[in-house]
Amino acid sequence: MIQSELVDTVQRIFRANAFDPTRIELGFEVTETAVICYPEAAAATLQALRYLGAQISIDDFGTGYSSLAYLKRFPVDTLKVDR
Repeated sequence: MIQSELVDTVQRIFRANAFDPTRIELGFEVTETAVICYPEAAAATLQALRYLGAQISIDDFGTGYSSLAYLKRFPVDTLKVDR
């Protein structure tokens, strides 16, 4: 499930540490549940993180029934596809 506090927490960390968000790539493991059951919430959260300046990477995509067609909904910079 997508955590609603994630974007606020990441933003607070960036501000508290005077961290340049363009110098970090945030990696996420997108589960089948997030993709199939909550695609709008997942896309909105990833878009909000990208708006902060971070690059988005998805790890282990395709370990279940995920389709590459679902990726059109997500603002992804890097994708690691499971064998």
